Amino acid sequence: MFGSIAYFVNHNMFIGVHENNVILRLSEKDRKEILTTDDEVVPFEPMSGRVMKEYVTIPESIYGNIEEFRKWLNRSYRYAASLKPKETKQRKGIN
Repeated sequence: MFGSIAYFVNHNMFIGVHENNVILRLSEKDRKEILTTDDEVVPFEPMSGRVMKEYVTIPESIYGNIEEFRKWLNRSYRYAASLKPKETKQRKGIN
């Protein structure tokens, strides 16, 4: 995703790297919680004015703390796993 590392469950991304940022996909409830408990967490905006609503950018204070990171990573994974599996699209030119 975005030319960087990303991890998926049922073809739904739950964590990725964009530039120098770690991004997580979270439920609305979890996004509200993390955005209100850590002022360094911001909505993920890969391009100016293009917010990806289910994703947040997390700071090193979270991904550098293994217990805190594990908590949010697990929530992200569980949320993505609860979503309807995406159908894989066949690439053009591949038979």
